[in-house]
Amino acid sequence: MDSRKVLSFLNMIRKEVTGHDDEFAELYQRALDENDEIVHLKDLLNAYNYYRSSGNVLFESGKRILDDIYSHIDEALDMIPEVKRIGESIDNEAMICENLMKSPYPFDEEISMLRKKDTFAYLKALKLIAGTCVYLLCLYSGVSALNGLAWSDLAGIQEMIYSINHNYLPALCEVKADNRWWVIIKRRLGGGTLFGGDGFFLSYMDHSEIRTLFKIFRKEPFGTHAYLNLDAYERGELDVPFCWGKGNIVSCLPNTALSFLQNSVVTRLRSPGVSELKRKMPTPLQCISELSNNESFCISPDELVLAMNRWQMGHEIEMRKDNHKCLFCGANISGKKLVCSVHFTTEL
Repeated sequence: MDSRKVLSFLNMIRKEVTGHDDEFAELYQRALDENDEIVHLKDLLNAYNYYRSSGNVLFESGKRILDDIYSHIDEALDMIPEVKRIGESIDNEAMICENLMKSPYPFDEEISMLRKKDTFAYLKALKLIAGTCVYLLCLYSGVSALNGLAWSDLAGIQEMIYSINHNYLPALCEVKADNRWWVIIKRRLGGGTLFGGDGFFLSYMDHSEIRTLFKIFRKEPFGTHAYLNLDAYERGELDVPFCWGKGNIVSCLPNTALSFLQNSVVTRLRSPGVSELKRKMPTPLQCISELSNNESFCISPDELVLAMNRWQMGHEIEMRKDNHKCLFCGANISGKKLVCSVHFTTEL
């Protein structure tokens, strides 16, 4: 039966019957508990978290009308339209907030309420958005683009939403990514009277040119947007792309990038030590990891080619010293000399 009709019937009977207050109170309570508008308003108050002054106003108005209607059961029938109005206001606000949270664009509007069961998912999504912004900023601009950004898992969801909309997304929108791909090629250096080792040279290609590299070379990814030509590395091939990529080489993924805000990040690689130069230059990723001392890193292609050349040329020099060969031309020399008599006569 319609609860409104029940309440109306109870009001009519109560005027004609005296006593039985407890029985009437129980009947009123049951009728109110089964009223659709009241049930819906209770569900709204229990299902959502309410934020800021606007959210608190909605919550308090809903709580107050429910308290009033159960406290003044003889006036309950007249209060039900107000219960319905407040429920509709909360429904409308919930829809606005949910649409804002689903928006792919920054927004300035206030979030006044969110469904409790979705709150953890929103917190997780906000953190991933922040991490993705940090990752892309490092990839295309470097760690200097992180200045002014901060994150705390202990912050409230309102603070997180504000930070995403006013700090992270605007910073990301300012990034001007280079659409070109960088390519590092290994070539022979010098000639008979100059240093004759191998060196690495950096150049750039557009996307249409780079697609060919993906098709013809046996490759291994390193970082998230970079690739090593395995044949060039393993066989020492020259004058072919040794490695290529887009943006910087970073040691994070979107789900781990927020650590870059709390920890120092290596942007300049140290020079390899003598003991390291005794070994062949490792892969670019191993080179970065070792020369960054296994710390978090964000390395530009210019820094990578510099580090690779240091290791490659340093290794060549160490091998020539160990094998008693001239550092310039590779000719056999005797004693502790570093170069042959054709070039210099400097000794250790």
